[in-house]
Amino acid sequence: MFALTLVIWASFDGHSADFQMVERHAWIPAFGIEYHIGIDGISLLLVVLTGFLTPIALLSSWESVERHVKAFSIFVLLLEAAMIGVFVSLDLFLFYVFWDAMLIPMYFLIGIWGYDQRIYAAVKFMLYTMAGSVLMLVAILGTTISPYLFFWQAAQEVEDIHAYRHRHSLTHAPEQAGPALRRIELDTLVGMAFSNLVALAIVVTTAATLHVSGITDIQTSAQAAEALRPIAGEFAFLVFAIGIIGTGLLAVPVLAGSAAYAL
Repeated sequence: MFALTLVIWASFDGHSADFQMVERHAWIPAFGIEYHIGIDGISLLLVVLTGFLTPIALLSSWESVERHVKAFSIFVLLLEAAMIGVFVSLDLFLFYVFWDAMLIPMYFLIGIWGYDQRIYAAVKFMLYTMAGSVLMLVAILGTTISPYLFFWQAAQEVEDIHAYRHRHSLTHAPEQAGPALRRIELDTLVGMAFSNLVALAIVVTTAATLHVSGITDIQTSAQAAEALRPIAGEFAFLVFAIGIIGTGLLAVPVLAGSAAYAL
């Protein structure tokens, strides 16, 4: 796999700002969900780093893993594949699928090759992470509603002009500005209110979960990752880092689109 990432590195055009090596196929057309992957400069570095560290992780377990070595290697490679999927996903739902797929090999790695109380840790890890996945799905729905309102409203106005012949562009029919702006304001306020309620629910649920676990003072990102240790064990920082990086990658197209619209 590392050799394949080096081939990708060699084939990457550093002078292009577009996504490269893109694969795009319809997956669930009814919901606009696609199998859409590609690589840019940031994800390229993360993919190569993952391909580089995985063989090192396997070699470092040469003496510590003495049973079911083949199965251990398979789960580590599945984890690597899911991690790379997280980094190259260009479809939000596909990102969510790869993220959840990453948790499955981690569950078996903890439960079979962990240390003391590994079964308890594996079950607890799966329960908490699956609950977190549900919250993540809610977060995906919440965080994608607000930015796309910006574009959706403009597209909706264009469709209305074509559907209702008595409506015209406000530049050519300024007398329609009053009713049109009131209608746009109502639509925007309803959409923003809903998305903010979802975001507030995520914040409150997360705070309540941490409070029950006795975690009430998180001031740095390191402490936030440490808060995951009772759940994810030694993989806490990995889960936290991939979540931050993946969320950042998902934000780039939305921010770029918003900036392009503003300019």
